[in-house]
Amino acid sequence: MQCQGQRQLGVEILRSKILLRTLYTADDSCHKRSESKEAFQGREVVCMTKEQFWRIIEDVNAVSQNHDQETVWTRIVENLSHYPLEDIMDWHLIYHEYKDAAYRDEMFAVSTALGSDYADEGLNNFRAWLISCGKEVFMNALREPVTLVDSPKKDGCFNYGKYDYAAFYAYNAKMFRIDPDSTQDLIYALEDYTLDRETIEDIHEELPKQQGFGQNGVGASFANYYSPNCGKNNAPQSDAIQALMDSGEVVHAYVYSNGGREEFLFHNTPENIASFIGSRPFVDQMILTTPMDELIMNTMGNFIDQCPDKELLEQVKETLIPIQLGEAEPQPIFSPSVEEVNEYYEQQENLDLGM
Repeated sequence: MQCQGQRQLGVEILRSKILLRTLYTADDSCHKRSESKEAFQGREVVCMTKEQFWRIIEDVNAVSQNHDQETVWTRIVENLSHYPLEDIMDWHLIYHEYKDAAYRDEMFAVSTALGSDYADEGLNNFRAWLISCGKEVFMNALREPVTLVDSPKKDGCFNYGKYDYAAFYAYNAKMFRIDPDSTQDLIYALEDYTLDRETIEDIHEELPKQQGFGQNGVGASFANYYSPNCGKNNAPQSDAIQALMDSGEVVHAYVYSNGGREEFLFHNTPENIASFIGSRPFVDQMILTTPMDELIMNTMGNFIDQCPDKELLEQVKETLIPIQLGEAEPQPIFSPSVEEVNEYYEQQENLDLGM
């Protein structure tokens, strides 16, 4: 598999060099590229950060709606090629930091269920697609994979392996502008080059924690969230509920408002707790417990009143406080009502009895 990947990479790099020589030796193309460089002149002073990384992707996506993956890929290469060589190298390394972060059990289950190949190559292409969707889709998927049900799908669906090579093509384009006779490519340039430690830490501090679906055998049932057909994105409520209950990590939330009470269940992570609380600013009180009725925390309105686990409290506050201050939005999470869960189990019981 690794040798095959290396061969594919070599082919892509060779193709990029041939393509770029064809593009830049034509007189009219050279004229257009010269004009384009002036238009992008301001980018020459940019220092590549994780914020700039996502901005490049989202700027391209904003002007590429309803376009196929080939068009989007061409534009991301064109955009990147106007940055300094070091920025292109940093963009590539940041890309792989995020891609490595998405190498998770739940992502493997989701990618397979959505139609990717049942192998590392399928997960590789899926993670490339996930990054290409932009920061919001990427972070939401790591935080709560069920959000991918409503994600946009373009031509080629969830497989976007070519996105891996965007920086390679952009680097070669930039090098050709600097020195048409140079044989230096991105692989050579990266031999003794790494991201600075501060950037790496900055990236990982923001990443949602891994949910660990595979540890509880949830991967298989989680795959049932999605239709195996890439063109359809039905997410049966029953399968989503089953995956939630199988996880063993469930919050039972009691929400009191206007003299009434509602009950919900959701995956127990600090980020999910913060989003659940932060999305209900006008309730009277919330009590969050484990399935064994052990108190996780309670609130007055959407402000935390008590939380026995002080470490959890600090983790929840990191996400909740920006929401309360209006600096961030609560993220969508899967939180069926207890009535919906009970209905699901009644249906399962009827099926078992042949009714």
